[in-house]
Amino acid sequence: MPSSTDTGGPDLRIGIFFDGTGNHKDLRATAARPTNIAALYDLYATDGQSVFAAYVPGIGVYDSAGNLRGDPLSLATGLGKSGGYARMADAAEGLLAVFQRVWPFPPARIVLDVFGFSRGAALARHFVNAVLLAGLPDPRRPMDASAVPRPIRPNLRVIRNQGYGRLDCPLEIGFLGLFDTVGSFGLPGNADEGDFDVALGPEIVARTLHLTAANEYRRNFPLRSIYDGAPNTGNEAACPGAHGDVGGGYAPPGAANPEHILVGVAEVSARRGGGSTVYVFPDTPPELEALFRRILTPWPGRSPAALAREALDKHGLVLRRAPQAASEGDEILRVRFFVPKRTRETLGLVPLRRMRDSAARHGVPFRELDPEREREASRVAAARAGDPLVFWRDYIHLSAVADTRYSRCFSLSADGRVILRPGLTEADLPKTRHIADGIFLVDGPAASGRRVIFDNGRKK
Repeated sequence: MPSSTDTGGPDLRIGIFFDGTGNHKDLRATAARPTNIAALYDLYATDGQSVFAAYVPGIGVYDSAGNLRGDPLSLATGLGKSGGYARMADAAEGLLAVFQRVWPFPPARIVLDVFGFSRGAALARHFVNAVLLAGLPDPRRPMDASAVPRPIRPNLRVIRNQGYGRLDCPLEIGFLGLFDTVGSFGLPGNADEGDFDVALGPEIVARTLHLTAANEYRRNFPLRSIYDGAPNTGNEAACPGAHGDVGGGYAPPGAANPEHILVGVAEVSARRGGGSTVYVFPDTPPELEALFRRILTPWPGRSPAALAREALDKHGLVLRRAPQAASEGDEILRVRFFVPKRTRETLGLVPLRRMRDSAARHGVPFRELDPEREREASRVAAARAGDPLVFWRDYIHLSAVADTRYSRCFSLSADGRVILRPGLTEADLPKTRHIADGIFLVDGPAASGRRVIFDNGRKK
């Protein structure tokens, strides 16, 4: 360990990367792309001498035993054993690990580049405030944690009950890069962030880029802006897509994981042993009703299960059946028709490139994107400039879930496939996907149909 009299080293630059809730760069069990935070961490050009990086896993990603399986309490609330306090301790330990490698120590100046996604963006904001208010830990000056002044909690000078003196070294925030800040500490969807101070001063906003999700509608994912009603100076920009489209981390659209959009419901009743069959298609356009009727006509003469195995693919549909309670002598089937939306996972490359380029202009030592990601980001950007309905269909995920029926958004193509209605405006496009009955609590949409936005929260 360097002694307390060793000073005058070169500038030290450190990138701190806070990943989103439930995200970890080493979770390779799924086919999901790494988040943009993990990608930026890999792009940060460390040299082992004066440029270092520290990665902080997402809130909730560890269970209570430290395994990469997820802690339900922390995932839901941002608190608990794998919550925000634990992640701030991880960040502080990452800094101490860097300080142990630097010689001479302390350096002439420390520059911090800080990045975060989702709750990780909220932690990145708190981290910046904690650094500016309480300072960085000096590894040469361990002290009793109770003796450390705490103008902000958690801070970087109390790490898992070990205290440190304040490092006497000039400090600068080089750049703050945020992907779609969502705090919601404690009760999901609330505006009270508890101990976490996410409000940014104007001097930090001036060197911040906050990329937000224009197509996020979940009630438990309110956006925390970097402004307090002041005019947007260009440091906060809405990007197409849901929360995970902007921050990255979606899986490729395989056949097993489409987003299902509910386009029609049929109530079919028939007399057992033959007789009349009654079809009811509530709130369904005539052309879709005619199609649904043709599909269902073979029932009850055949097993309802056979309907799902037959030619729905040619109409671009998925069918789910559920028997309903029936009076004696009747058989009733409730059928839902869905259009599967197989959304690509590459939209996040556009905000990744934008963040990387903006940070580089502020002096952040990022390497260039690799040619494959650069080409794909350009393809996605070109698609954005084309047909907006095709772009929505192919690239924008539906993160909110509800039992909403979107039959009015669809029509039939010349070859009988169910497609988006030509001329549909972007404002009228579906905002939710459908999952199993009754599981709408966590990811349900905001009551207004529009995302809740909280201001920066800076005290006047």
